[in-house]
Amino acid sequence: MTQVKSEGENLPGWHKQMSVYYQGINNPELARLHQQQALKLSRQYQPGSGEVWALK
Repeated sequence: MTQVKSEGENLPGWHKQMSVYYQGINNPELARLHQQQALKLSRQYQPGSGEVWALK
């Protein structure tokens, strides 16, 4: 788990999945934080517009 976290922390998709996970276990604060990080990272990497849309 530690390795997955260390590799995923810099990937927008990882944070999106963590956001969905935390929403599912009724932890909206952590879900919101991960969603914000996913959007921040997606802007840094400047993926195609479809990828940014998928993270929202």
